[in-house]
Amino acid sequence: MSILDRLPFARIVFADSEYHSRPGEKVLPICFAAREHWTGHTWRVNMGEFGARAPFPVDKQTLLVSFSIPAEMSVFEACRWPRPARAIDLFAEHRVNINGLSCRDLGLPTDDKKFSLWSARGAMVCHGLDPTSSILKQNLYELTVERGPPYSREELAQILAACERDVADLIKLAERMFPRILAREHGLVHALNRGAGSIGVAASEATGVPIDMERRRRLNTHWDSIMDQLAADADREYGIFDGRDIDQRKFAAFLARHKIAWPRTEKRGALCTDKDTFKDMARGAHHKLLNPLKETLSTLGQMRLNDLQVGSDGRNRAALKPFWAKTGRCQPSSSQYIFGNATWYRGLIKPGPGRAIFYADWRCQEIGIEAVLSQDQAMLEDLATADFYIGFGIRAGRLPKDATKETHEAERGPLKTVALGVGYGMQKKSLAERLAITSPEARELLRLHRTSYPRFWEWNDDVVHYGMLHSKLWTTFGWELNVTGDTKIKTLRNFLMQSNAAEMLRIACYRFVERGGFERGYLLTGPVHDALLVECDIGALEDAKAFTKSVMESASRTVLRGFTLGVDIKSWCYPHRFMDEKRGRPTWNKIMGYLERAEAIEKSTFSIGRRFRNSQGASFLNASV
Repeated sequence: MSILDRLPFARIVFADSEYHSRPGEKVLPICFAAREHWTGHTWRVNMGEFGARAPFPVDKQTLLVSFSIPAEMSVFEACRWPRPARAIDLFAEHRVNINGLSCRDLGLPTDDKKFSLWSARGAMVCHGLDPTSSILKQNLYELTVERGPPYSREELAQILAACERDVADLIKLAERMFPRILAREHGLVHALNRGAGSIGVAASEATGVPIDMERRRRLNTHWDSIMDQLAADADREYGIFDGRDIDQRKFAAFLARHKIAWPRTEKRGALCTDKDTFKDMARGAHHKLLNPLKETLSTLGQMRLNDLQVGSDGRNRAALKPFWAKTGRCQPSSSQYIFGNATWYRGLIKPGPGRAIFYADWRCQEIGIEAVLSQDQAMLEDLATADFYIGFGIRAGRLPKDATKETHEAERGPLKTVALGVGYGMQKKSLAERLAITSPEARELLRLHRTSYPRFWEWNDDVVHYGMLHSKLWTTFGWELNVTGDTKIKTLRNFLMQSNAAEMLRIACYRFVERGGFERGYLLTGPVHDALLVECDIGALEDAKAFTKSVMESASRTVLRGFTLGVDIKSWCYPHRFMDEKRGRPTWNKIMGYLERAEAIEKSTFSIGRRFRNSQGASFLNASV
């Protein structure tokens, strides 16, 4: 008897597909192969044969199994097939099994540069199966699929045959993996939840984010000139550049002038100039000085706006890669996805005529997760106030009882830094550097948080001890982290917050789809860390916001045992564009100024050239006469 016979479904369909992917476009399906477990019935669909519906039922009695649900869903979305009601992604289940482990931990070879532990080949090897067909298919992919059409009849036959072999391998892999899935408490439910999340994210990925194509074209045309102006102005303002790169000596002098303590690399002791360090430091006491510099460096590091994957329909589509991060979060390419770039780039997001977009994010999501999981009543009480960080300040005796976000904005900043920082184990040294305060002052802020929320600290310490003792942590819906000797303490402290937040986002994406958001005309265009970006008709804006808020609140209740997180929403109607006023607007205005200057110079040069050519022509005619 097969382990699959224990699954409570009338049909179990194993599927694999191939498609050609063009930057920013919906995929071009090449072939689709599937086999049903109970009957052995096989479906084969080749290019030119894709119909209006999937070749098999996709109701709640049918379980779709794939090694990458987002890949198969991209074909569903391109063909406009109804989305499956139930799915399990063996990639996600493989990631659960090995999350936090390396090839060395698993006793696998580390010298094969083409070997990926997360790939289908990696899963086959981890479960003692022959990965030969996966290797052959990869070679075929590089020779034909990646090249794109047209394909000969023989090539299409080869690609379809490779898909069928992958389906056969998928069934073997499922036989090895399902015993572990079913052995876990609520394992099947959790696997179905992850599959549903992948369906929701895939629907968003296929929709894409609306982009201002004309503004993007103008920026691309003058990009080199804009970057030269940006670097020159930045060097005049900060005095730290050598061309477009940071000069360590000049940067050290800049930091000394402004009395900013800055992190250094462990090996060489050089000043850290990576993206994450600037992102971290720009949130601190010197944010007004450092945030524009962070945006400048992020922009200078972007070679071309062409890296942003935008299709012919003006929508940014990039692989969102759910479950790729250790926390289970999506991990899209930072250069290909609009929300991975410098903040000012988001000004390119613009709805079309008659359309609106809105950004809905959970209020204090990570702190809400901390409060509920730790059952810290004081933290829960402050979370219920108008502003958690002000509530923390009042509780700690740092702010008067009538303080508000508006009256004490300056004092709120350091309190927010502390409240968020303790979630991943921020110590007094890094807190002092971030806030530009002394070590004793940082120690006092941390002490105030510990005394204000003692149950949270007790719970967070218990999480670390449990992970180290049992070599494993897991979330509400079973996303696991294997703990080894290489696992950092701050990873243990932060894992449950980040991973439960990732589950909340995936559940929200799926419920948006399941409850008919797309059928109502609301487009889920992108998940963004702790938020959803949605597009709709201007006339439907209020209904769309209410629907999305309801979906997100219900997702928070599902993950947080009935506790509802609030949702904040910002909207923009055509002709207005998406804009982060604090972090993105200053650089956007600066870049637009550079663009206008470059276009003015081009226009002036063209005008002079035309007058010169006309005068040369007139001189020639006069000489002839």
